[in-house]
Parts: sequence; C-alpha cells; structure tokens
Amino acid sequence: MQTPVTARRPLRQAAMLRCSLSSLLAALLFVAWSPRAGAQVLYGSLVGNIGDESGAAVPGATVTIRNKETGAAREATTDASGAYRFDTV
Repeated sequence: MQTPVTARRPLRQAAMLRCSLSSLLAALLFVAWSPRAGAQVLYGSLVGNIGDESGAAVPGATVTIRNKETGAAREATTDASGAYRFDTV
C-alpha cells in the first residue's frame, strides 16, 4: 500500500512535465513568430546627382569624398545622367 506522500509523487512529476512542455512550446512559438533579425551592416552607400544651374546633368564630373579623421579619399565619376555612387562607405 502506498503512503499519501508516495501516492502524490507521480502527480507532481506529471505536473512538472506539463509545465516543462508548455514552456518549451511557448519558447518555440515565440521564436517561430518573432520578426527575423536582419544582419547588421557596418557600411553604407552614398549616391547623388550633379547638375548645373539650369538643372541639366553634368556627365563626367569628378566627385570626391574624404574622411576628415584619416584623410582617406575616394573619387567617383558621374555617368551620362550626372549620377554618382560610392559603395561600402
């Protein structure tokens, strides 16, 4: 014959198992429906257009960007529509 303490042990274990399974299910649902974290990038791009006073494009213009701290400079040349682009700035 079981004593009252040993008779409750299976009930307590079942309750702990249900609690553990519920926590695991909640964690899985949270991960599945949370927004995906995009990779963070440590650089960007710089784009623009060069035009004269009348608004006409200036093809072949040289555009220079310079890092004030390091003195490093990069150049780009505008295309036929006056557009320039610096990638991975």
